Amino acid sequence: MVEVRLLGPVEIWADGRPVEIGPPQRRHTLAALAVDAGRPVTIDALAVRVWDEPPPAAARILQVHLTHLRRLLAEAVGTPPTRLLRRSSGYVLDIAPERVDANRFADHVRRARGADPSTALTLLRTARGCWRAEPLGGLKGGWVERCRHAYGALYLDATVAWGLAELRTGNPLAVLGPLVELATDHPLTEPLADVVIRAYAAAGRPADALAYYAEFRRRLADELGTDPSAALQALHQAMLRGEPVATRETADVAAGVPVTVVVPAQLPADVPGFAGRAATLRILDNLLTETAMAVAVVSGTAGVGKTALAVHWSHTVRSRFPDGQIFLSLRGFDPTGQVVAPQEALRSLLDALGVAPERVPAGLDAQAALYRSVVAGRRILLVLDNARDAEQVRPLLPGTATVVVVVTSRTQLTGLLTDGASTVPLGVLSWVEAEELLTNRLGPGSSRSATRSIRSSRPAPGCRWR
Repeated sequence: MVEVRLLGPVEIWADGRPVEIGPPQRRHTLAALAVDAGRPVTIDALAVRVWDEPPPAAARILQVHLTHLRRLLAEAVGTPPTRLLRRSSGYVLDIAPERVDANRFADHVRRARGADPSTALTLLRTARGCWRAEPLGGLKGGWVERCRHAYGALYLDATVAWGLAELRTGNPLAVLGPLVELATDHPLTEPLADVVIRAYAAAGRPADALAYYAEFRRRLADELGTDPSAALQALHQAMLRGEPVATRETADVAAGVPVTVVVPAQLPADVPGFAGRAATLRILDNLLTETAMAVAVVSGTAGVGKTALAVHWSHTVRSRFPDGQIFLSLRGFDPTGQVVAPQEALRSLLDALGVAPERVPAGLDAQAALYRSVVAGRRILLVLDNARDAEQVRPLLPGTATVVVVVTSRTQLTGLLTDGASTVPLGVLSWVEAEELLTNRLGPGSSRSATRSIRSSRPAPGCRWR
């Protein structure tokens, strides 16, 4: 069996043995295909993933690497065989998604969220076993860093969940080392700090737990200008009183602190009589299978139906986002000229997520850091409507694979390509789609009359509109 490994150095393994791939750029090309295993990747998308600024000869260089990779995969022993296929829409790494370790890792984490405690613990232990080292080890570039960040956010979420699951089984010593080590890389992430404190307390080290809380509180104040949440403060007070520390699911109730979990549901009403756009809807559906941060920019001229498409698709998939759906108009091309600044947008997002106003720091960078911490690991759909440019959108990107982002704009926002965004250009409806829209809106009889009127006004072949 052939396996592609991304959670560490990029590798191909066949029958339990590594396959020599070649130079870093070839491993980079393999990684750019493997993150979309089973789906076509265009040569332009490959070039953007391999180079931040593709050279003029990018296509030719990639063809050389693709030829070598095709030969390597053809020689690798596996059932079913793993192939690199050419399609009209690009190149496809023809391998089952679960034979890419990053996909298998993400699948275990997703399944653990809805499983019973025993099954969840087993899944999370298996998921952590997939993680060997820094993802895409040895590779460089903007796309690589974004993938690392997305995988890292999912790993952080999985490790927090694993730590809590182990604590429920009375196993604090198994988690303390890994949690404290991870916390050095994520010193401002409150869910991680929470489970570290609980692990110290459960291991009979209350002094270490209190010291860790004090240090975490100081870092929040110094770097974000905010305080720990009410739940974490209640945990601290319980430890000061010498009370036993419960698991996080029951700790807030035991401490008498009311807990409000805000699940935003901000989508506008679905568009009545929506018609057509089947191919574009399928492109958006592919966002749900992404293992890295998924961002789609729906672009087109004013009035072409970008917002209607984004809202309609969001309603069809809203059940996939149990932690909420957020709709935010950025007013990028508003007639009043009142464009929403990134700081104002971040405050709106944090408010929608239930962050108290007094906890929102003043600076843009601090707000963005708090926002990323709040959404880490949560399944949220974010629709950013009517964006003006990439600079307006970039601070609002969550940096986690669990949040799917759809942006609408009159421009393609190509500056976001380096952030992993995919472009979804939207043209006018075809005549068939237009007729379907009229039927849905007016009814069969009225739509036929309207269609005849429209068709009669179309110019004859070879003529121009005047």
